[in-house]
Amino acid sequence: MRIASFLGLIAMGVAAIAHAQIAPTIASISSSQADTQGQSVTLSVAVNGTTPFTYEWRKDGTTIPGATTNNYAISALALSDAGSYTVVIGNTAGTVTGGPILLDVIPATAPSFSYQPSNVTYYVGSTISLYASVNGTTPLTFVWKKNGTTIATTSSLLHGT
Repeated sequence: MRIASFLGLIAMGVAAIAHAQIAPTIASISSSQADTQGQSVTLSVAVNGTTPFTYEWRKDGTTIPGATTNNYAISALALSDAGSYTVVIGNTAGTVTGGPILLDVIPATAPSFSYQPSNVTYYVGSTISLYASVNGTTPLTFVWKKNGTTIATTSSLLHGT
């Protein structure tokens, strides 16, 4: 770059423009949560700063292999997935650690009847409604049978024929 005036050449040099690198900061992160065994869960973090970012998710202080994006998904929770999760985010300007996110896994419970249909007699051609009350981890599937033969498979406690 040259700067000149009527007095002649004043300065000569090269101008360089540097872009400031901004270390990552966490904009938002998943909350601690309790989910039922078998359900899916996704832990997420949103970051501000200069891209690109690197991500490293950890469970109880141990790096999770392959967990290198802003989301960490578990498709079917096992009891062993319970723990304390953190994520280390980095770029050329620095690193920041997010968390901990405490994940509690509630054991799934097998279905059990609190009320089930009793034997009933109806006239041919009449409409009947059968009802059952069930406890257990959802989703539940109901298989309605007549004389040992399946007549309906539903997600409903009520079946009418």
